[in-house]
Amino acid sequence: MYLANILILVALRRENSLNPPSKLLLLNLTITDLCAGFISHPVSIALTRTGISQSTFEECRLLEYVAFLLSTIFSGVSLSTITAISVDRLMALLLEIRYRQVVTIKRVRIIVFLQWVQCTLLGAVSLWNIRAFAIASGVTIMLMITISTFSYTRTFHYFRCRRKAVQDHGCQGAGAKLMMARYKKTVINSLWVHLTLMSCYLPFILVTVITLIRGLNLTLFVVHIFAVALVNLNSLLNPILYCWKIKEIQRAVKETLRQFCTFVA
Repeated sequence: MYLANILILVALRRENSLNPPSKLLLLNLTITDLCAGFISHPVSIALTRTGISQSTFEECRLLEYVAFLLSTIFSGVSLSTITAISVDRLMALLLEIRYRQVVTIKRVRIIVFLQWVQCTLLGAVSLWNIRAFAIASGVTIMLMITISTFSYTRTFHYFRCRRKAVQDHGCQGAGAKLMMARYKKTVINSLWVHLTLMSCYLPFILVTVITLIRGLNLTLFVVHIFAVALVNLNSLLNPILYCWKIKEIQRAVKETLRQFCTFVA
């Protein structure tokens, strides 16, 4: 998966046919996933082993804070970018020709910058008060999931209305078939994206709520670390769910691999 992220990063740098704001969001997603893979994941694994091997969890506090800080920053930016991508796709459908006027590269750069600032501040909260961090992170994740759910629901509704309009007018030509195929592909891809997002982040929210109600003990401590690892797993799946399904990225990745194999040979 790390290799997939590296290949996609190289491909995105070389690919010029993508819309610049969308390309920037994909670049930001790939970079954060790489950081999570090379930095946050090893720390979380080390924390999991330490937490399991200790009779108490007080000795793991420092490593716990480091893991929470890194996971919050990288996974937080990754989730925020995923949400931004879902909104970006919805706006591209609804705004049509006005999309390039509303969604500019300058505005997306500001959004990306604010994502990093917000997630860094949220991570710093874990060093100050772990309860406040749990509440803030849980609310943030729920907000992001809600926005993504709304965006994908609106996307489904948009294509359903388009399909109904085609059926009502009795259009059965090549254009209608193309639209139906696009509808089916969009629904399937969006469903996979949303199910993966929910599967990776909802356990973290559930464990966080239980911890806030019952307090942190050794069992919840270990379960919480596994929930964090599951959140990090989402970063490994993003290359397939987002970038590999884009034809321009597929083409660029294949060209990069072809050139690399030629160079090695």
